[in-house]
Amino acid sequence: MYWSVVKANLKDMSYEDEFNHWYNSTHVPVYVSRPGFRRAWRLRRIDSEGQRGEKGQTFMAIYEIVSIESFANALKMALESFDHPWEGWENRIIDWQRTYYRVRLNHQDRQRDDTNVAGRFWTIVKVDFEDNRPGKEEEFNIWYDKVHVPELCSFRGFRRAWRLEAVPQDSQLGPTGHKYWAVYETDEIDYLPKVRKGKTPWDGIWNESIRNWTIMFYKVLYQDLSGPAW
Repeated sequence: MYWSVVKANLKDMSYEDEFNHWYNSTHVPVYVSRPGFRRAWRLRRIDSEGQRGEKGQTFMAIYEIVSIESFANALKMALESFDHPWEGWENRIIDWQRTYYRVRLNHQDRQRDDTNVAGRFWTIVKVDFEDNRPGKEEEFNIWYDKVHVPELCSFRGFRRAWRLEAVPQDSQLGPTGHKYWAVYETDEIDYLPKVRKGKTPWDGIWNESIRNWTIMFYKVLYQDLSGPAW
């Protein structure tokens, strides 16, 4: 499974309500209805204590797809109906980027009774791994997927989590950015910093191996979960 992540800023934030209405009610539903699409979310960045690193774009649209080709086909179909994929918004947005990720992990504790409700906020942690010692990157990913994510998601207030790995493509727009993303869906905007308060970052294991570590917080503006979970 893959994610196509579309990021953008508005030139004039006074158009935000109009932009969100078009994106949520018209643009995203058209794409999610295409073959190979499963789910979609729209996010708005919220500045909060505990954030770290470059903020990036204010708005993100995330499409969960069976393959990267699925998104390319949907984009082709959209361009057959409109001259531009932004359908008239192209002159009012800036910093437009599109990148692709392979979903390494989709974590949800199905033994709990509160994980069927989607969280209102997302925390996204991005890192690059720079340790050339044999086997270290694989060890890092095993620790993250098998130890770190399940531990964080064991607290009430976490709904689910994903881990992503960037998949560079010729069709992407803008730089690939960080290699790894960890995405946490929560009830509160700053839940991750709260449960990690006083603890050593990365459990003191990976501090010398990761670079460009960022943490940002987002409000969920819209979600289409009509596709099957997996």
